[in-house]
Amino acid sequence: MLWNGIFYVTSAIMLISALSALFARQPMYGGLYLVTSMVAMAVLYYLLGGPFISALQVSLYVGAVLVLLVFMMTMLHRPAPRGYVPRMNRRFWWPMLLLLVLLAEIAALFATGPQTVLPEIVSIGPKAVAEELFGHYLLIVEATALLLLAALVAVLYLSRKVEES
Repeated sequence: MLWNGIFYVTSAIMLISALSALFARQPMYGGLYLVTSMVAMAVLYYLLGGPFISALQVSLYVGAVLVLLVFMMTMLHRPAPRGYVPRMNRRFWWPMLLLLVLLAEIAALFATGPQTVLPEIVSIGPKAVAEELFGHYLLIVEATALLLLAALVAVLYLSRKVEES
């Protein structure tokens, strides 16, 4: 019963934070909402019986989003105007509140332990994964790599400073 309640609350948090990331006006708030959504997705993976994919979700995606945000903040750094005193904004507390609720849910999950018996784990080697990924899905993988390369070139072109002659 507890896990069902946590599932529905986590689903609602993930939906709210994903929609809020779309409509955030400042990149920092959008990033916080995006991180909240990714952590909620990791909790859902854990609830559905995938602790490894949950750990990968946190380490890869949440870590990558944070690195991307830090990189973006350093690349788009604008100096603050004179006399500007930073203060906490009200909008900052909403994503932090959502993250706090998620952390409380995670603590409740680990306190109660697993609800079901986990099936036997079958180990798959990297060769089998590579054969499947680069065998049957080779065209899709290559198209995705080309699309990412085109996006990288477009971002570099759009972010360059115009040199005045």
